Amino acid sequence: MLIPAFQLHLQERVQRGLATIGRFDAQHASLAGATHAGKVFVHSPHDPSGQRLALLNINKQITALVAGAILPSSTRDVLLIGSPNTLQCYDIERNRDLFFKDISEGVSCVVAGSYGSYTRPLAIVGGNCSVQGFDSDGNDVFWSVTGDVVSALALADIDGDGRNELLVGCDDFEIRIFKDEDLILQITEADQITGLAHLGGPRFAYALRNGTIGVYDGTTRLWRVKSKHSVAGILAFDLDGDGQPELVSGWSNGRVEARHAVTGEVVHRDSLGAAVAALLRGDLRGLGSEELVAVGTQGEVRGYATQSDELHVDAGDISMQQRALVDLAQKKQRVGRSLRKDQKSSGGGGGSRSSGGGGSSSGSSSSSSTGGSSLSLLQSRLTASEAPSICRAAAGTAAILRRGPHAPLHELMHELAGYLSAGPDPGGGGGAGGGAAAAAAAALPPDTRVDSAITINKASLVCELTLSTTNDSVIKAAMIFGEQVFEGESLLSVPAEPERTLTVPLAPARDAPVVLMIKALVGTKGSSWFHVFEIEMEMPKYAMYAAVEGSGNSSGSYGATGTGVSVGAGPGAALHSGGGGSAAAAAAAAAAAKLGSRQLGSAKGGCWQTAGDQRRPREQRPH
Repeated sequence: MLIPAFQLHLQERVQRGLATIGRFDAQHASLAGATHAGKVFVHSPHDPSGQRLALLNINKQITALVAGAILPSSTRDVLLIGSPNTLQCYDIERNRDLFFKDISEGVSCVVAGSYGSYTRPLAIVGGNCSVQGFDSDGNDVFWSVTGDVVSALALADIDGDGRNELLVGCDDFEIRIFKDEDLILQITEADQITGLAHLGGPRFAYALRNGTIGVYDGTTRLWRVKSKHSVAGILAFDLDGDGQPELVSGWSNGRVEARHAVTGEVVHRDSLGAAVAALLRGDLRGLGSEELVAVGTQGEVRGYATQSDELHVDAGDISMQQRALVDLAQKKQRVGRSLRKDQKSSGGGGGSRSSGGGGSSSGSSSSSSTGGSSLSLLQSRLTASEAPSICRAAAGTAAILRRGPHAPLHELMHELAGYLSAGPDPGGGGGAGGGAAAAAAAALPPDTRVDSAITINKASLVCELTLSTTNDSVIKAAMIFGEQVFEGESLLSVPAEPERTLTVPLAPARDAPVVLMIKALVGTKGSSWFHVFEIEMEMPKYAMYAAVEGSGNSSGSYGATGTGVSVGAGPGAALHSGGGGSAAAAAAAAAAAKLGSRQLGSAKGGCWQTAGDQRRPREQRPH
């Protein structure tokens, strides 16, 4: 848990993303922020006059606010203030403008510092489809084109040559990296880029409008996580003192999190009383070392100093839920042995179980008792209402948490469902042994595989994802997760009648490669059991394009690259469906109706989107 080194409350509300720390007198750090009334406040803790808060009247909508040292002969910071059509460079120490520029493309974000081969530090401005660089005299010395409105900027030495490159995030979902005027790297993401931060070397972090944060190492994405809350800011800061910066993120619900830059594991956490406005770094207390500063929209300010190595990766400080999950993981083997022993002892009894107070044989009574004990134990593990205290992170804690906070919970839910289905049948016959026999009868052949392929259907003007089994087993449903493919990033497809093959229409919104995560539910005909097959495959960038071979080919199905992409998966964990494929289809239909989604239409049953309406696919275009 993050423990603030200091706290204070400003008497001004702060606009989101519009706060900065600078040394305007070259010695002492001051905090500046934009209010909602077109003003800029400057909080100076070390002002000799004792006037800690000063206001600057801008009388314009403020769109960007950054402090930076762009003076060639001084280390003093100046304040760069952007508006919808101007850039103002203000020297707070001397109370005068250095320059005032009209920017026809607008000012959406600003960054200041040394860049590329330019000998003087620059104020770099992002606007509508362009970036411009100005020196301290207001001269326009750098200009380049981007694909859309610039939403995030950062300076970082990505290639290790000692000179900064320019990272540009845009509304067209692209991250572009410039070296002087040359574009050297371009990465497509799933939504508008709202933040960029350098983590050292080729690593950099990004934030998206849809609540996603992640880290790239060059062109390789190391990890990403998504939240229902929006990201207010990201920053690289070494909180644990190990010499490697963590990725600190601030959120619209006030949460401040520090994650391991390589794994994404949460190592520190705190929460403000209101939404986070900005994350900054600076020495506001004048102690000689920089601290992490979190600014809230209601004027709350918290500072966090670098903590000792003793506090690094304390699983008990993360959250109650994760403490419970760590405890459950440590007990997994012991509880598993106990449950298996209960199963063996309950499987020996016969007869039927009575719903009343009597009429049960001793065997069924034992089955009922042990089954109830197992169920209670599992339920207590799932709720984790009374998690015992846990020692500081053991050897396997970091590996467990890297799997994500929900993975162990899902495993226990599957285990609970299996015990519920294997329990004694209220209708009589066999106790837990009857459930085990039913499971054995519904077991899939060991060589069962689910193949997947993506093709183009010219008649329907869509891509088609086809899932098929390699034997007589049938596909009862499929859950598909993919960014930029569905409005809610996920889709549930349930056929009216389960068959060996399931076809799902896809209509990606943009030409970008997408990794599809597929969970296919496979079972035998007439069985209420199914197995979960997990498949991961990549949808090609130009999957919606097909070559036009002649006027005679007006319909038919064509592979996106000539042949379908096929990916196999081994058997997944068995899970009871609780009522078979028809019940699952009915439940999915009810959920879809509740969400107000529309039926996509499929040759075999219906597909329901989890949110929003189906986007109309584009017309076929030649390569």
